[in-house]
Amino acid sequence: MSEPASEPAAQSPLTESLAGIAHSLEALRLQLRDISDQAPGGPAPADPRADVTAPIDIPGLATLGEALAVPTMGYPAEQVFAMAMERLARLLEVDRAVLLLQDAETGHLVPRGARGFRRDDLTGMSVAPGSGLLGRAFQLGAAHAYSRPPDAAPRDPFIAQFPVRDGVAVPVRSDDQVIGVLYVGRRGRGGGFTGEELQLLSVVADRVAIAAANQDLVERAVAHLGRLRELHGFAGQTLVGGDLVETLARSCEVGCRLLHVRVAAVVLPDGHDGVRLVAVAGLPGARVAEWRGDRARGLVGEVWGAQQPLVLRDLRARQGEVEEFLREPELRCCLVVPLRVHGRTIGVQ
Repeated sequence: MSEPASEPAAQSPLTESLAGIAHSLEALRLQLRDISDQAPGGPAPADPRADVTAPIDIPGLATLGEALAVPTMGYPAEQVFAMAMERLARLLEVDRAVLLLQDAETGHLVPRGARGFRRDDLTGMSVAPGSGLLGRAFQLGAAHAYSRPPDAAPRDPFIAQFPVRDGVAVPVRSDDQVIGVLYVGRRGRGGGFTGEELQLLSVVADRVAIAAANQDLVERAVAHLGRLRELHGFAGQTLVGGDLVETLARSCEVGCRLLHVRVAAVVLPDGHDGVRLVAVAGLPGARVAEWRGDRARGLVGEVWGAQQPLVLRDLRARQGEVEEFLREPELRCCLVVPLRVHGRTIGVQ
């Protein structure tokens, strides 16, 4: 008769504790692995068929966002230009940044916003189209770069006055027309500007171009509203009975202001076969009283006979007769229109 099998020996408390610790460590390891797999930049899931979402870093995206954040409306244009220059100086790490727009009267490029220049420098700053780096970028409508060896003297007149080692100028366009130039320059480190920096500069140039166009629209709207108000006021005054000569004289004054012209005149019949000046602005009063003309001659005769407006872009090139009072002030061009009432021409202006 065999002996009964002995029962397993009971585990000691130390063995049970070590087994519990090992189980806890294994569970903690598995948790850390799961956390590592879910963290950005961690290893891909073990299953290649599983999809994954993770953040990515696009080089220059934050910088481009700052450039696009330059406002194009809601601020005065000069404030927008100043903000753009400050942002360019910071993002591109340049020593000089300036925006030059074409002046309507002189045709030259004048500063509208700058960074890295003294106030006195901007007062007399003016660049002719085609002159130097900035002038060529404007005239040709293409970006131009400048680079100078450390031991060389600058030949460009603008850079000679405001030295830099590397510079670039890009055209500022509005409605497919070049309206100015955006320029940046570095005095210290060389190596030129990278492609990403040039793209950033072009983005800012587009922003300031939109701001300039918006400002131009606002100024035109304000000016147009002012003209309408003056015209409405004049029309209201003419409804009230008054002296005809005074009313016509005021119409000439208002016409000069609204149309930005030097001379305005009204010609009416003199009671016989001729015509005379009854009102004028921009000519001596004595000359007005003396002048007499023929209804069938000169510009007055041509418009009276055709009963249609006449535009002359160059009075000096006209082959036919021109009234003496138009030649005296050396006018270049003129517009002559018939004054008609109930389908009948009663005068010329």
